[in-house]
Amino acid sequence: MTFRNEARGLRFAGTDFVYLTEGAYGIIFVDRGQRRIRKVYRVRRDSDIAHCREVFTNETGAYEIASMQPELSALIPAYFGPCGVPDVVDGAGGNVSDEFHADLAFETEFVECRFVKISEAPDSESGRIRDLFGRHGIHHVIDASVCLQEGTITKMIDFATEDVVLRW
Repeated sequence: MTFRNEARGLRFAGTDFVYLTEGAYGIIFVDRGQRRIRKVYRVRRDSDIAHCREVFTNETGAYEIASMQPELSALIPAYFGPCGVPDVVDGAGGNVSDEFHADLAFETEFVECRFVKISEAPDSESGRIRDLFGRHGIHHVIDASVCLQEGTITKMIDFATEDVVLRW
């Protein structure tokens, strides 16, 4: 799948963080040398800052819970928490920071893996993960992405405490 921003050469000014991929709410930047990613929520035409903040709070809250539970922490990238974002520039050096919510960003460990949607995991495995995370208050895993090794989920990203429904 090709994303709109993939060819823009997006990066954080003055750092080694460069565009990696994107999702519904955020763009992922990676610094392979530090083995870290930063997910930065972008400005969306179909939702206001309050909605984006609610999604961010549910996602970072889920990471905080999972990182403190030994049975979950092994299944997620190391979580480093909310972080600031330097200016975002495109390949031509133009400042495009206004496309992002600079205060809605967090950092995790970079995991080298081909992530797939949890729906691609065997039903028994996705059910195991759903139950395990649910016992700890993390209820939104339906569109999480996972790293599968021989049918077993070894890492999971893009999960939240609750699903935040977009209000029109």
